[in-house]
Amino acid sequence: MTNISDRDTGPWYRQTWAWFVLTPLIVVVIASMNFVFLAFSHQDDVVMDDYYKEGRTINQHFTLDQTAKALELDGQLEIDLLVGDVVLDLRSLRALPVELMLELSHPVESALDLTLTLKEIAPRRYVSGLEQRLENRWYVRLSAAAIEPLDGRPGVDAWRLNGELNLALGSRLVFNEPAKSHMIDLPPGVETVEVTAAKAAAQH
Repeated sequence: MTNISDRDTGPWYRQTWAWFVLTPLIVVVIASMNFVFLAFSHQDDVVMDDYYKEGRTINQHFTLDQTAKALELDGQLEIDLLVGDVVLDLRSLRALPVELMLELSHPVESALDLTLTLKEIAPRRYVSGLEQRLENRWYVRLSAAAIEPLDGRPGVDAWRLNGELNLALGSRLVFNEPAKSHMIDLPPGVETVEVTAAKAAAQH
């Protein structure tokens, strides 16, 4: 028969049974703290703080797109991957500013996003330069800020054009490619006129 005095009477933290009971509890507490930290540090913005302001911003962006469409903006953006030149040829129904803003957004890494200022070097031709080599796919946004008329110079409406460029397939992006013009046959005695493909389709 074992006497009480023969039993292990050391501190509890030296007892095997104590750690056998406490270890799962400690693991659960640590894991819970990690989950709480992740939840608060990466929480989703379900409701915006200023939804009225955000709504106005969305409307303004829609207006910029509509203005670009009304101006019948179309052009071509070319990126020379060897020397890093960015060349834009752009046409519009109204005057264009001397500077345009070009935003290149990487689809994955926001740290790679670029903002370039395109400067007019000839009528409707703009250039800029790249400080780094671009590869693969990019989201492209071309925009102009509004300019009020001054000293007889015409004003400029704010607008933007959006596109997507995959440099693995080519280095040229066409904005709002216009419908090709062609001649249509009219009845005898009626003068032949040049119309766009969209107008011709509407007549059929």
